[in-house]
Amino acid sequence: MKVLRTLDNILGKVSNACSWVSGAALFLISALIFVNVFCRYFLKSAITGADELVQLLMVFVVYFALSYSTRLRAHVRVDFITNMLPEYIRYAMLGIVTLLCIFVTVNISIRTFNYAPQTHSSEVLKIPHSIFYYIISVMNILLSLEFLADGLKYFGEAAEAFKNRHNKEVEAK
Repeated sequence: MKVLRTLDNILGKVSNACSWVSGAALFLISALIFVNVFCRYFLKSAITGADELVQLLMVFVVYFALSYSTRLRAHVRVDFITNMLPEYIRYAMLGIVTLLCIFVTVNISIRTFNYAPQTHSSEVLKIPHSIFYYIISVMNILLSLEFLADGLKYFGEAAEAFKNRHNKEVEAK
C-alpha cells in the first residue's frame, strides 16, 4: 500500500507539473493572439505563422491538462442515475468505468504513436507535426496512469463504503 501511495504522489507531481505547462501554453496563446491582433490593426502586418502556432500550442493546453483534471475528478459526468445506487455500488461502477477508460486512452496512444511518422510539417513554419503526435501519445499514457490510480481509489472507496454498510447492519442487529 505504501508503494502505491508513493507512486500516486509521484504521479500527482507529474500531473501538477503538466498542468503548469498547459497554463503556460494558454498564456502564450493569449499573448500571441493579443500581439497579433495589435500588429494586424495598428501596424498593418500580422505575425507570420501566428495562427499555425496557436493551433499547435493547443496540443499543450489540452493534453497536458487532461491528467491533472482527471486527478481532480473535474470531468463532466451525469450523477443523477448513479446517486440513486448504494454508495459501494456507485463507487464500484465508477471504478469499472474509469478502468475501461484506460483501454480507450492506451488505444488512442498506440494509434497516435503509430500515425506520427506519416504526418507532414506545418505549412508556414514548417514545424513537423509528428512531434505533436508523439506528445499526444505520451500524455495519453500519463492519462491512462491517472485513470488507473483513480480507478483504484474508487475501488478503495467502494470497499470502505461496503465495510461501513456491513458494520451498520451488524450494529442494527
